[in-house]
Amino acid sequence: MFQWVHENVEGTEIEVLSLAPFTLNPKIIFYNVPLGTSQTRKLLIQNPAKQGVKIFVAKTLPEELRVTLSWTASYIGPGSGKILEMTWNPVDGEAGIYNFTLTDGKRINRSIRVTLKSAEAERFNAKEKEKLLENDKLVKAAVKIQKWYRTINLMRERRICKILTDSYIAVTMRATELGTAVRPPRYEVLNNCRRSAAVFENSKPGSS
Repeated sequence: MFQWVHENVEGTEIEVLSLAPFTLNPKIIFYNVPLGTSQTRKLLIQNPAKQGVKIFVAKTLPEELRVTLSWTASYIGPGSGKILEMTWNPVDGEAGIYNFTLTDGKRINRSIRVTLKSAEAERFNAKEKEKLLENDKLVKAAVKIQKWYRTINLMRERRICKILTDSYIAVTMRATELGTAVRPPRYEVLNNCRRSAAVFENSKPGSS
C-alpha cells in the first residue's frame, strides 16, 4: 500500500492522476488568465503498481491555443510519481473545454479535461476585435510613414553633404592649380556629414 500526499506548492494546488484501475480522472482549470501572460498548472501522475510504466501524451490540445506540456513521454517508476506541467499563454480571447490523453500504449488510456478561459473572453465581441485589429493596422502604418520620412530626411542630408564635399574638392583642385590656399571646411560641418552618412548606411535593409 502506497500513501500519497496531495501537494500544494507556492499556493498552486497540484491535481493528482492515479494510474490505478477505476480511479477518477482529474480536471485542469485555467480561469481568467490575462491575455499576453502565462500560467502553469501541475498534474501529479502516480504509479501505484509494482512495475514501472512509460507514459506518452497521445493527444494534445490544438496548437493555436498556445498550450505547452513539460514533457510528452516519461518513465514513472513503481510506487512513484511524476509531475507534468501545463502552461497556457493566451493571445486571443478563449473560453472552452478540451482534452488531452495519457497512455502507455496498452491498458492505460486516460483522457484529462482542460478548461481554458481567458480574462478577456467575455468582454470582446466581434466589433471590438475588428476595432482592435484596425487600430493595430493604423499603428503599423504610422510607424512605416515615420520610417519613410526619416529615410527621406537622411537622403536629403546626404545629398547636401555630397554637394558640400564635391564643391570643396572642386575648389581645392582649382586652388592647387592657381597655387593659392583654401580655407578648410568647419569642423562641425564635416562631423555632421560623417554622422549623417553613418546613420544612412545603418538604416539600409540588412545592415547590422
